[in-house]
Amino acid sequence: MIRGIYTATTGMLTELERQNSVTNNLANVDTIGYKRDSVSQVPFNEVLIKAMDQTGSRTIGPFG
Repeated sequence: MIRGIYTATTGMLTELERQNSVTNNLANVDTIGYKRDSVSQVPFNEVLIKAMDQTGSRTIGPFG
């Protein structure tokens, strides 16, 4: 039950950030020199595997 609430909350926060980015881009569309904001979403498993591959060892962070 609690895990489902955390999953739903994470999804809502992600969508909130995406919506804030779109809103900011629309508000500044006429601003000269404005660089658009972007939000990227990557699953945690992919980030973890990428971190493991870059170090060349199985340790990740100080607790490895």
